[in-house]
Amino acid sequence: MAELRMLEEAKGMMKVVDPPEEPFKSKYRAREILKKILDASGDSTAAHDEEEAKKIVEGLFKKLGEKVPENTKLPNIDSKLPDQVKIILGRTHHLMAKNYTETEEGSRAKAHLTRAEKLLKPFGIKFAAEMVDVYNLAAMAASNRQEQTLAKEKLMSGMNLYKEAKAKGHTSKELEELHTLTLFYLAQVEGHLGDSVAAAKNLSLTLARQLAGEINPKDWVQNGISLAGFHINNHRYAQADHMLKASQKVLSTRWNDDKEDNEDKEEGQANIHRTWGALCLHRLRGEEPEGKWEDLFKSLELKTPKEYRRCLDYEDAKPVFLEGKKHLLTASKFFILDGFVTDHIKILQELSQLWKLLSVREKNLSRRAKMHKRRINLLRPVLHEINQAAYGQEYQQLADEVASSYVEIQDIKETLFPSLPEKERGKAIIKINSVARQALLYYRLFIRGFHKGFGADIPDKIDDYLQKPYLNARFFVARLYTRIIGDSTPTTCRLHQASLEEYKTIIQLVKKWNTKDFTAELNICKEMVELLPPKIANFQRMDE
Repeated sequence: MAELRMLEEAKGMMKVVDPPEEPFKSKYRAREILKKILDASGDSTAAHDEEEAKKIVEGLFKKLGEKVPENTKLPNIDSKLPDQVKIILGRTHHLMAKNYTETEEGSRAKAHLTRAEKLLKPFGIKFAAEMVDVYNLAAMAASNRQEQTLAKEKLMSGMNLYKEAKAKGHTSKELEELHTLTLFYLAQVEGHLGDSVAAAKNLSLTLARQLAGEINPKDWVQNGISLAGFHINNHRYAQADHMLKASQKVLSTRWNDDKEDNEDKEEGQANIHRTWGALCLHRLRGEEPEGKWEDLFKSLELKTPKEYRRCLDYEDAKPVFLEGKKHLLTASKFFILDGFVTDHIKILQELSQLWKLLSVREKNLSRRAKMHKRRINLLRPVLHEINQAAYGQEYQQLADEVASSYVEIQDIKETLFPSLPEKERGKAIIKINSVARQALLYYRLFIRGFHKGFGADIPDKIDDYLQKPYLNARFFVARLYTRIIGDSTPTTCRLHQASLEEYKTIIQLVKKWNTKDFTAELNICKEMVELLPPKIANFQRMDE
């Protein structure tokens, strides 16, 4: 039939890759062919009244050279059509829906998908490929409308049809490729529905199936890294190891340098290093590794992941720290500050956390203090290079971490102070005060980030989820004032008075904002407001 030839012509035309200036030229031509088939048949996706239904029926049966059955109405049109006509119309509506979807006119595809499903579904596995594609398209359309449950129902219908066709030996390369898409879409929808385990499973199956044919290495590596991150967060370190090795292998062996952008390859490599760094960082947090690994990509012939154990002491942690540091430093060479500000800062923060987690296991306090100094040296220079107005959140995060690092050093120096010889104590006091003042400086920078124009005026209101970080910083400032060792009684009094005022401010803000989850700190603030005035008075009497 002429319609079949037209269908194949339209199908082939839709596969043509047009130049960027006219990206849908061939698809629009294919659409005109499909419209001719529908117009010639009189079929429509719109709702029709009885008069129009009769016209449609007359047009369809006249074309077939047959008489119109008596009492035919629109709801019975499809049941009265010969199978050959149903097939042609069903495939035409399928391609029309696909055409609208590929030309970014998805809203116009819905009615065609409904017609295609209604016409082709009765034929079962005979048109499995077309129907699986219809279910995939309908699912993505539903997902884009935030109807995720409906989207999953459509995808499961496609899954069941594929399984039935496969069981009966009715398969093809096209059907296998469409089933791979079903798994990929299902992973996305399950992610939207909050089922991350099922999403990860289906994405893994997708990646494994894709290796059998042509792949987009950039997308494959990105998805592989994403899966590795999922396994890291679930403490499945061996499986994450497997995913990262697979991503590396694909990047090394399946990347076509003649077709693919070399910068994309470099970014993929940097993200692999970054994720290895994240794996090491999670291991240093001391979580117990979970789950057995599964070889998902046998065709890649990857090495078996090493045995992962929990990091307990310094000897366990040191090699993990060194490996993580190596990977993150390598990643930072691509994600430089000039061009990748947010990524560069996050990598530096991860390096800082590596030092912090290693320091927890270091028994020598002097070496531990030096590790915190490394953290400061990593982060502090960036504060002087980035624009606080443009990167406010990053600026505050850095300021807070630098301040807390100084506090860690101060704690260590105060712990060591009693064991120092008398002659070294004067110098030690100067260092302790210097560290405390640096901590004060960076906490103030953090606090000012919440103020309008980074000024001194406290805002009338701060978002509920930000109130505790803000008040905690002020709480630390209040404590730091009293930890500075004054060189005279007036200086000591001024520092304690500053601490008192800070505690009073915190109490006022908690009451004004009705802050939740700050009870313990608030009680300490109230105690200090009672204790500090007599203490200040006592200092003043001693100076008389």
